[in-house]
Amino acid sequence: MTVYGTDYGFRFSVGAAMEIAKRCPEQKLEKLSELLNEGTTQSLDLLCALAEQCSLAYEQARAFEGGEAARGHLTREMALSLDFGQMAALAGEVMAAVSADAKTTVETEPAKKNGESGPAGKSA
Repeated sequence: MTVYGTDYGFRFSVGAAMEIAKRCPEQKLEKLSELLNEGTTQSLDLLCALAEQCSLAYEQARAFEGGEAARGHLTREMALSLDFGQMAALAGEVMAAVSADAKTTVETEPAKKNGESGPAGKSA
């Protein structure tokens, strides 16, 4: 998403989840959707904090994965300065990242047929 002429990406990392959980009742992320949908000033503040943490996580991951220096991330203050249309767009992008990154995926190797050996140098 472009904010004030700069493109920002979002990633819901373990670190972002930990920081946002601190703002949830009993520090449980299960309450996040409920809190964000309340339509209160507190829910807007939470969304801005979530955007900041997800932007920071995106930049950190980009730096680790690509060996590039992290750029600046979207701050809570920047998010708070957006108009309501921009805030709606930001909410959509951040929640898409949360939804995509919160899924648990496990890659497995295909099952071996009877009689096939295990990894090279080892027998099954």
